[in-house]
Amino acid sequence: HGNASGLCGSNMNGGPNGKMIIDGSVSDSAGFRMMSGTIEITGSAWDEAGCEVAGGTLIIKGNAGASLGLSMTGGRIVVHGNCHSAAGDEMAGGEILIKGSVVGECLGNSMRGGLIEVEGDCSRFAGDSMTGGTIIIHGRLGLEPAKYEGRLNHDFIDIVRTRDGKTIFYERENPDERIRDRVKKGRS
Repeated sequence: HGNASGLCGSNMNGGPNGKMIIDGSVSDSAGFRMMSGTIEITGSAWDEAGCEVAGGTLIIKGNAGASLGLSMTGGRIVVHGNCHSAAGDEMAGGEILIKGSVVGECLGNSMRGGLIEVEGDCSRFAGDSMTGGTIIIHGRLGLEPAKYEGRLNHDFIDIVRTRDGKTIFYERENPDERIRDRVKKGRS
């Protein structure tokens, strides 16, 4: 019980059944370079949680600070609360699910692969300099898609607003099958 200092679960390679439960909050870099297993944080995790994750699952029951999943290449991160800016920046693979909103400046900047899904709102912009992967925002997007001209790399990425109000940024050439079907069904 209580809070933990940074780097909890750093380089964790506990196999598929390895599990670490932190009953409280973590200051920074929880799950840094995690390779397998599960880390569950019952409180919040501050800056750079899940940075460079290659595998396994990081579950944060509270909020997450800036740079969640920075440069991750695999694995899964689930945040039950809100997330600050720069989630999924430079991400090459894996999945990030944010059940709350993104309250900072950006989401998925320079993303090269993987999936980021936000069930709440994104306060500013997403997908800046993105060349691969998929971002789905269920709530409101801080900037309307038309204002993304000059921010998106249209050689690689398209953006669509679906009939049910979701905003999807996706890879033009090789969209994930799950996304291809959603885009076809949901075009407005």
